[in-house]
Amino acid sequence: MKKTTVILAASLLGLILLGPFLIEPQTVEAQTVDGESHSSALTIISPSNTTYSSNLLLLNVTIHRQFKPTEYDSRIMYSLNGENNVTVPSTETFFDMTTPDSIWSALASYTLISGTVFLQNLSEGYYFLTVFGVYERAKGISTKYPAVMQDTETVFFTINDGIAPSLTNLQIDNRTFSQNNLPLNISVDEQVSWMCYSLDGETNVTFTGNTTLNGLLYGSHSLVVYANDTVGNMGTTGSIDFTVAKPESFPVVPVAATVAVIAGAVAAGLLLLYCRKHRPDIGPKTQLWRSLCGTDCSPRRVICHLRDRWVIGDTL
Repeated sequence: MKKTTVILAASLLGLILLGPFLIEPQTVEAQTVDGESHSSALTIISPSNTTYSSNLLLLNVTIHRQFKPTEYDSRIMYSLNGENNVTVPSTETFFDMTTPDSIWSALASYTLISGTVFLQNLSEGYYFLTVFGVYERAKGISTKYPAVMQDTETVFFTINDGIAPSLTNLQIDNRTFSQNNLPLNISVDEQVSWMCYSLDGETNVTFTGNTTLNGLLYGSHSLVVYANDTVGNMGTTGSIDFTVAKPESFPVVPVAATVAVIAGAVAAGLLLLYCRKHRPDIGPKTQLWRSLCGTDCSPRRVICHLRDRWVIGDTL
């Protein structure tokens, strides 16, 4: 009776262990879904669910599968943030665990698949990395084994160098401006997710790219500009104190008087040149003026008299 019980137990155990290889071809997938962890033959050794300050990470993956390398063609691939799959260079090593004194020891034999690759030039931000182990039945292997099997695992990590964005080349600085519309142009040294400014301690105003501060009142002002990078490091310009001054009025009357004086001097000079050319015998002072206008020697009288002489072609 005991012998029969042992035989039945051994047969039942054999069916349980060999059952997955006796079913029709199918795809088998072990993965993480909705936060619930399922056993998987695939292990992501690195990176892990954490934050890194380096932009160069090593992807290190191992897979344990209970088949021989000659039975299945294995591949390791990864996808970063849902982008196209990338194949990871890998090696396969078979561990034969059979022993002469146990027919069941063969069930402990497995293939170790290992793959490594560097993830390079990772910018600051949040990432999800999905790794796939894909195994396709080799040619010549019985169709009683699954045609395709797959393992999947995902990790979430962050790249954060801890350095806040640097804000430079701001055209508004600590000085006085004569206009009340000032361009708010600024440069940052990395990708940012948000920028804003606060004028005179008022509520922050979000802006994208360059903008303009319009309608600034005359007087003193303070300005602070902020910028957040993609992982929350905040940079700031600090307080910038500047003044908008009202432009001075243009001095119209003094300029007009100056123009009149200059015009008079030019007219007198031209008159003197004329006299020296046409009447060298008349002095450039009293005799000339009296010959032209008699006792009325005002500038207007002289100019009008000269105009009339030019018109009729007379000479002095």
